[in-house]
Amino acid sequence: MAAAVALYEDDVGIRTLLLDLLEGEGFATTVCASLLEVHQAACKDARVAVVDSWGASYQTLEAGERDQIRALARLIPTILLSGRTWAEQVNADELSLVALVKKPFDIEELLRYIRPFVTSSSGVSDARPTTDGAPVA
Repeated sequence: MAAAVALYEDDVGIRTLLLDLLEGEGFATTVCASLLEVHQAACKDARVAVVDSWGASYQTLEAGERDQIRALARLIPTILLSGRTWAEQVNADELSLVALVKKPFDIEELLRYIRPFVTSSSGVSDARPTTDGAPVA
């Protein structure tokens, strides 16, 4: 089965919770150890990426970091998870994301963002991402 979700989360507890959740929903999931692996999964077979936030600062998201996020979002529909302060001042659209989900997050909210891109059992849906990350049936 093709991997539907590329998951990058550096916190072991949250990563384990997310992996159990996604697999419990029937979503084939590739756990990525780096953003490079997320890119590789996107080029291979992943349909959506769920990634932890990055950047050196908890307070500010620098221009180069914004560009990195947008580049990933152009490659694969991306849901960014963040517990950083800057996430309160940024919205998903300005980063070309499917969603910017702030930690702590509601599991059902996260699944609502993932489901349009994947389905259980087959691992993929008929939805295809557009250039802005929104699924189109």
